[in-house]
Order: sequence, then C-alpha cells, then structure tokens
Amino acid sequence: MLIAAAGDAHGEFDALYNAVARLEADVGREVACVLHVGDFGVWPDPSHLDEATRKHGDSGGFRKLLDRGMVPRRTLFIAGNHEDFDYLQALPRREVLAGLEFLPWGEVVTIEHQGERLRVGGVGGCFGPSDYRKERLTGWTRRHYTRADIQRLEEGARGGLDVLLLHEPPGGEAAEVHAPPGRTPRRWTLVGEGQAELVAQVRPRVCFTGHLHARIERSVAGVRVVGLHKVPVRGSVLLVEIPTEGAVADVAEWGGAPPVRRPPPEGTEDLDPFGDALWAELSARLTRWSAEALGGRELDRAARKSVHARLRDDPLRPLLMGALTGADVRALVDRIEDRAERVAMLKQWLAAPWPEPSVVRGAVG
Repeated sequence: MLIAAAGDAHGEFDALYNAVARLEADVGREVACVLHVGDFGVWPDPSHLDEATRKHGDSGGFRKLLDRGMVPRRTLFIAGNHEDFDYLQALPRREVLAGLEFLPWGEVVTIEHQGERLRVGGVGGCFGPSDYRKERLTGWTRRHYTRADIQRLEEGARGGLDVLLLHEPPGGEAAEVHAPPGRTPRRWTLVGEGQAELVAQVRPRVCFTGHLHARIERSVAGVRVVGLHKVPVRGSVLLVEIPTEGAVADVAEWGGAPPVRRPPPEGTEDLDPFGDALWAELSARLTRWSAEALGGRELDRAARKSVHARLRDDPLRPLLMGALTGADVRALVDRIEDRAERVAMLKQWLAAPWPEPSVVRGAVG
C-alpha cells in the first residue's frame, strides 16, 4: 500500500494536498491514504485560536475544508498540540468530513485499500510532566498525552502494528537532516516520556513524528523513526510503500530525499566513538530524575539555593542542577573534546550513585 506521511500542516491544506498530488504525478501512482502527525490545523471557530496560532496567523484553512465538505485524498490524522481540542473530543464519530478521519489518543484503526490492510495507531499531543500521570485530560490540557494513552495503544496494538503516528518524537538524541545550505543542522535532547518505551513495546514497522518542524531520521529500539518537517517545507511529505509482507520502502519525498546516514545498530559502542548512545541514556535518565524530583513544580531562587546546598558534595551536582533548571547539560559533554575521555566520563556519570529525588522534593516543598 502506498501512503503519504505528512508533517505539521497548521491549516496549509492546499499546499499539503498539492505536494501529495505532485509526488503522485512523479511516481505515476495515487496514494491510498495520507497519514498526518498532528497540528493539522483544526480550528473551526476562530475565537478558539490559541495564543501561538493567533500570533503566527491562521489562514482559516480548516473552515474552508468544512465549507468544501471533503478532502482531496483520504486522510487520517492525530492531534498535535495546536488544535481545537474541545471540538475534537466532542466529535460524535471519527470521520470529521468526507475522507478526513481523526484518530484519537491511544487508538488503533485498520485502513483497507484494494484488498490490502494497514494497522495504524497513534498518540497525539506532546509531553507535559504535570499531565502525564493524569487519567483524563480535557480542554487545553488535552494538548498533552498521558500514560493512560500510551497503555491503551499498547493494548490495542497487541495484534501487530504497521504504522505508529506520534506528534512529539520519542525521548533521546535527534539530529536534523535536510538542513538549509550554510546552516548547521540542529540537534535536540528530546523528552517525550513513555514514547520510546512505547516504540520498543509495540515495534511498528515504521514510526512517523512531527512537532519539531524539522526533518529527522533515527532508530529507536531498532524501529525507524521519521520526523517530518512542517508543510510545505522540503521534507514535509514522504511517499512510502508498505507491503503486506516485506520491507517498508521510501518511494519519493517532497524536495528530494535527504543524504541520510543510517544510525548504527544499538549497543555497538565501537560505532559510537563520540558516546552519542551513552549521552542519550544519560539524558533520558536525567529527564526522568528531574521530573520525579520536581513533581511538576519549578525551582524559585530560594529553592535553587537550598537544592544546591543539599547537593554540595555530590559529584553529579553540575549535571543534576542543570537538569533541574533547564540549562544546556549537553554543553558540559561537548566541552570534552577527546573522544575516549568523553566516553569514559559518560560511563562514570552513569555508574555513579545518584541521589534520591526526595532530596530535591524536600527543598522545593
């Protein structure tokens, strides 16, 4: 089955479907479905626009779609973190209008086309530490996903999953491909709590993500995770062949395929001379530790002094304080230019005894 995976549209629907049609013409085939990774641009009522959407402008694209009553290609989308969530949660059924279907948080759907079947699951929204452990979210808080959403998808995907759609990419290290000429590719230390574990548990044949407004390529638990740029930027639409059996294959990409260097297999340290895999492990641990320590609160000046004093004799204090205050912890690693020294230091940090999160909670109050 030929599908088109698409990045954040933010209401730019003419650009989205024009890009799909152009790629279809290039390959001489029509896609069975467009799979969209969120921030589709669902704003039927302009008075509901969130601050970011209002600031950057709303083209009224979704209202135009409602007037048309259909989309040019069958489309399945998950929620992003910029949508009218009251509208999405109040939908009486998944089909919004002819050809346009919403996939709620943590659910799985089967797409059928000319005798072929594709199982697609999705978790919309992004990570919010204070909302992650709540059972149910409503209104504006629904821009986040919950642990319950993750667990629901794990249950629904027990029969196997072909495609996993996430708005925010799984936690870990990611680097941009398709960067504009003359600009250094961006790098991220991603949080996305629960998402990497979801990928490892569900093991879809391929995973598509958005949110970063960048084209990224990485492997998580041996699963290819493709981050798509925002529409209509290069790298925002990818045609992929997903056969009933056999390997998933790229067919065409908007703007041309990036010069991707596939990541080495996980656990092959000899292919990781800069310690990127070790850093990803350390970063994920720091994220979990600081989230548990803060419990959704922030350090004010007095609490910061108190925590700093409590960690005074801890060799990990610079790392832990950086994680708690949102500082660029990666900069501490990048200062170590010698490869062997960097790897040795990362191993030392990972092996060192870490203080209990309660040490910080006692200071935050």
